[in-house]
Amino acid sequence: MIEYVVAVTLLPALFVAIFMADRAWGQRFSGSKLMWIVKYLILLAVFFIGLAVIEHFRPYLSPHFS
Repeated sequence: MIEYVVAVTLLPALFVAIFMADRAWGQRFSGSKLMWIVKYLILLAVFFIGLAVIEHFRPYLSPHFS
């Protein structure tokens, strides 16, 4: 359960980091909205793949997670 709390806590931080990086690169909201949607869908896919990896290796991580 704790890994889900950590993952859900870190997800907004990931979105903020991507937004700040976009602003730093000068790609503000003037860019295509479709590219923003694609970017966030990719981030969500990475998030859920990360959850699946955590779930797969959970018995080996720590006795707390078993």
